[in-house]
Amino acid sequence: MKKIILFYLTYSTLAYSQSFTGPTYNPYNLTGASGNNAPYFVDINGDGDFDCFAGLSNGFLAYYQNLGTNNSPNFDTYYYATAFGIFNVGGKAKPAFVDLDGDGDYDAYIGKEDNLIYYFSNSSSTNQILLT
Repeated sequence: MKKIILFYLTYSTLAYSQSFTGPTYNPYNLTGASGNNAPYFVDINGDGDFDCFAGLSNGFLAYYQNLGTNNSPNFDTYYYATAFGIFNVGGKAKPAFVDLDGDGDYDAYIGKEDNLIYYFSNSSSTNQILLT
């Protein structure tokens, strides 16, 4: 006697969409650095709001401290991130910050145009890094 086995396959497709408004040029005054400007937002100083690092075409990172809040950002004039010990990596820097080593602070990973990725370990005991 032959057994016939039928499979009934069901699936669901849920579509999620986001709606963005048209572009607004630089509403938070993140200007003055240089070409490329690959931004990355991270609370590097532990004050509860996102600061901005921008990878620049000259290989440096620009750092904009958020003097406001996440709901009402107010970014300070940029400084080169050399104040953090992050040096010029070469051309077209693209930053990312993450705590991959699990020590509670953000470490920097900076990609550059020749496919290299530089790692900068955050040697602070916390993310309390403030520039004045």
